[in-house]
Amino acid sequence: MALVLNGSGITSANIADGTITTDDILASDVSSLKSGRKNLIINGDMQVAQRGTSFTSNGYSLDRWKFYNSGGTFTASQVSNTSGALPAFGLTKAFQIVRSSPSGVLYTTQLVEDVTLFDNVDITISFYAKADASVGLPLRISQVFGSGGSANVSCGSQNASLTTTWQKFSLTYTCPSISGKTIGANNHLEVTFDIPATTDTFQLTGVQLEVGSVATDFEHRIYGEELALCQSYYEILEHSLYYNPQDRVDIHYCQRKRTTASVTLSGTYSGDCSISDNGPTGFVAIPNGAHGYMAVRWQADAEL
Repeated sequence: MALVLNGSGITSANIADGTITTDDILASDVSSLKSGRKNLIINGDMQVAQRGTSFTSNGYSLDRWKFYNSGGTFTASQVSNTSGALPAFGLTKAFQIVRSSPSGVLYTTQLVEDVTLFDNVDITISFYAKADASVGLPLRISQVFGSGGSANVSCGSQNASLTTTWQKFSLTYTCPSISGKTIGANNHLEVTFDIPATTDTFQLTGVQLEVGSVATDFEHRIYGEELALCQSYYEILEHSLYYNPQDRVDIHYCQRKRTTASVTLSGTYSGDCSISDNGPTGFVAIPNGAHGYMAVRWQADAEL
């Protein structure tokens, strides 16, 4: 096989059997090829669960995913996909919502930081999902301009037709121009799956958001890399301290936060400590009272 190259690409390719004698491939022709970091969703394969694996109240659940329910009772959890029947290669975990008394509104959403990334551009979201019955799953996307910013703008809503078996879905949206918009704090793109009231069990995994109109294969990242991305928004630390009066203990995060985090403490002796010098890389813990022992669990929350 002989290849001839020039500054704009491969201009000819001679194959030994003569089937293909000339093949013009220019950069402009390769519209669906993507490489590097392409998935703008964090924890799209549902493998990171710092807060736990089962939830029954509104708020964040699996890392970077939050859910809201206005009525009825439900359990949201991380589940393992059956070996030999994975939705696709490497997707061993899924996010599951089970409703025991369906009513009201229920949705799960991820807030993708920095709405300015989504200025007058096509985006494609792909994912694997199934339910306990055939049902339509609305997926809506909105530009959110943050605190003090312009009003939210919808990028549209589309339906995926779920069945009782895993399927891959791909939906393309056009994000409008943000020209003239006021950008406020914690601005983001909101990706929301509206769980139908007629659905008792819903599962989701392999969520990928990428620029362009073509869905490519899911981008797999190793667990440590995915955890580090999640820890930019939320992190749990545990420390056991022997302290003297007026000691100052430097606590360093494993991962720099996107902004100064809200730090809360729990544990048997959490009331015996105060926080100062809080910043994106850590804080100073100041034990209160006489010397002693303190076992504490810090939760650093920098979510949008």
